Amino acid sequence: MPPKKTIRELDTLLVNRIECLPGGTGWQKIADHLGWEFKPRPKRGKYIITNFSPGYFDCAVSLRKEVENLLDETDGSLHDGRNIMPSVAVLRRKPYLLNAIRQMGGPDEVAPRIGLCSPSDWRYFREFRAVLTLLSEYMELTDAKGVMPRLRHLQQNGFEELSRLIIRHGGSKAMASRLDLKLPSGKPNDLYWGPFSVSFALEVLDACDTLRFVDRGMIRMPSTDTLVAFGVPNADVLIEAYGGEDAVARRLGVAPPPKYDANLGAENPQHLPGG
Repeated sequence: MPPKKTIRELDTLLVNRIECLPGGTGWQKIADHLGWEFKPRPKRGKYIITNFSPGYFDCAVSLRKEVENLLDETDGSLHDGRNIMPSVAVLRRKPYLLNAIRQMGGPDEVAPRIGLCSPSDWRYFREFRAVLTLLSEYMELTDAKGVMPRLRHLQQNGFEELSRLIIRHGGSKAMASRLDLKLPSGKPNDLYWGPFSVSFALEVLDACDTLRFVDRGMIRMPSTDTLVAFGVPNADVLIEAYGGEDAVARRLGVAPPPKYDANLGAENPQHLPGG
């Protein structure tokens, strides 16, 4: 018997009629009538966690160790690095680990507990970086620097992805105020956040992506000193002009740098598991 997926692609109505036959055994009856072999999809039972002592996965250090072991065994092209909680598709490679994480609330809930960036926050970070990249390229191409483009113009001129991302991140007015861009109408923006720079924002986000410091499940902005050492031009002067580290981090949708403590030394790349 051909797979249900193949039959569905050829004739959806036929699939619906077969599945609506009384008794729920339509596929088997048709296969028997035609003399074909039908292999029903095996039922997936609950995966039982074995070979681990009780409470093993309640320990953040143990859980993080299991996630890191999985990442070490997985091709690097299939995940986003050791500081990012792997996707469900990767976690399925160790069913007991996926099951344990799901029992504790899922990847987004578990990631902050073990010092990893959660999948949803990582997705937001990548999307916001993408919208700034596309916006910067658009302004260079059209020589319309400092002005938020009209969504209708973007949609009509082949920039549908940029339009979709602007809408997803609050719309033209919200994005214009966040990035210090003028509205296309020329009217003042009552949501104005103050001075800022798209090019500087991209420099900082590139540093965030390379260093990937993590704080409470979010990508964390490096400190001013770290950005200067990383090579972001005039980072110290611009961060002060844009309201300080916390204000810049808030605009970029990332966690702010931790307050420096002389007793702890330089900033750490990430929180310790469970910290």
